[in-house]
Amino acid sequence: MDISIVLEWENALLSELGRTRQMIVSVFRQVATRPEQFELLILFNSNQVSEEFIRDFIDRTISSFGLEPMDPIRFHDALDAHYFELKNEGTKLAEGRKILFVDSDIIPQDGWLDKIMEAHASCPGDLVSGLSHIGSDSFLERAFSVNWFFPFPDDNKNLNQVSIIHSNNFMVDRVIMLKFPYPKMPEGMTRGSDLFLWKQLQQNGIRLFVHQGARATHPIPNGWSHFFNRGLAEGRDQYVAITQTESHPGNWMPLFLRSYGGLLKKVFRNTFKKRKQAHIPIWEVPLVIGTMVFYYHLFLVGGLMTKVVPKVAKESWQI
Repeated sequence: MDISIVLEWENALLSELGRTRQMIVSVFRQVATRPEQFELLILFNSNQVSEEFIRDFIDRTISSFGLEPMDPIRFHDALDAHYFELKNEGTKLAEGRKILFVDSDIIPQDGWLDKIMEAHASCPGDLVSGLSHIGSDSFLERAFSVNWFFPFPDDNKNLNQVSIIHSNNFMVDRVIMLKFPYPKMPEGMTRGSDLFLWKQLQQNGIRLFVHQGARATHPIPNGWSHFFNRGLAEGRDQYVAITQTESHPGNWMPLFLRSYGGLLKKVFRNTFKKRKQAHIPIWEVPLVIGTMVFYYHLFLVGGLMTKVVPKVAKESWQI
């Protein structure tokens, strides 16, 4: 087996299944053009979704769009596991020499797979990621596209070495991930294990690359409930992450407030600087700024609650 595509089925529950359908269509069509042997390994938690539902969804998508099936397609119930744990389970079960991690809510664009594979062939001992970005079809997408943690795409389509990548689409030799799995997160955190992993990998001489031309769109928070919970969770996770890397407790809150202030500055700077590229009309500018300032106020509340009532914060906003 050449390549194992490891697909988590948690994000599909948070986003719209229409996105997952588009992801499957895009991945299957791009795989069909490659000479390598691929397997698809789908990791799920049966407390969240049943294997029967996923199988039926995959089969109907293959049939409806006339896709060439991947062989084999394997399903594994990692009971009680979540996002990063699902990926770790996929690493253990994968049979390919290389693993291509793909999230169930991204939509790869044309040429994505070819670019990642060609880039990884030039640096097989490293990690190569595609560029995740937000679309600009709706108002909220335009607001998040220039002000969230995903980079706004520009004309650069080169392979660039970076210090951080996103976990939603990247290729790596399986032996590397077996040696360096995603670490267990501090209690209460739901996102951020990859930040600890990237640091560990680079300390061991393994480089991170992003192919700016291998692009995939990522969804914004799906609905207002997800919007609120995601903002609060980001603040909590940022505060917890600071407590893990800063030894002096007296610095925790000042560092958190500094990161909050930096996010607010980014909203004003990026909204005006990247307005035209993101197709934000001038009349939307105050609405974009207001929406994202409110979102980062949720970030602030999440961090403050983690400081004041850590037990409540760590048990809440599990997304």
